[in-house]
Amino acid sequence: MRWFPSAKIDMLVPLSPEEARQVLQSRVRPIKLRIGFWLGGYYQGRVDHGSFKIGWLHRFGFSNSFAPVITGRLEAADQGTLVRMRLALHPFVLAFSLLWIGGAALIGIPFAIAAINQDLPWFMGFIGLGSVLSMWGFASLCFWPEVRQTRRRMERLFGSP
Repeated sequence: MRWFPSAKIDMLVPLSPEEARQVLQSRVRPIKLRIGFWLGGYYQGRVDHGSFKIGWLHRFGFSNSFAPVITGRLEAADQGTLVRMRLALHPFVLAFSLLWIGGAALIGIPFAIAAINQDLPWFMGFIGLGSVLSMWGFASLCFWPEVRQTRRRMERLFGSP
């Protein structure tokens, strides 16, 4: 069981591995530090011969911190190329989320225990537990729509059904 959201996507595309790599390479730009306003709408990262690690840059400086980092492989298959992708949170976002949850737990769990012992009103226990669960819920709510969009973008990119 994973504590934070991640996904695996396998796609069979009607291209050879080299053609699939070239198509992917044509839409991926090298990693550059961007500060302020930029025109995104493309992938940024690296594409090697059999693997890639990319992330989506949104248009007009908008970015979803919970957008997945995509790590994948291109494998030869009978009818083309099997594109295997693993989508996960960016390591910095994951570390921040864990710190947030840890801090909320340090405050929230004593509140919940005090509410159970009836030293505090019962709703204070919900506030404590809610603060811990809110970050996990927020990460999930922001991550899963990006996974669906990533699947659609990759299907359009490779021309698969």
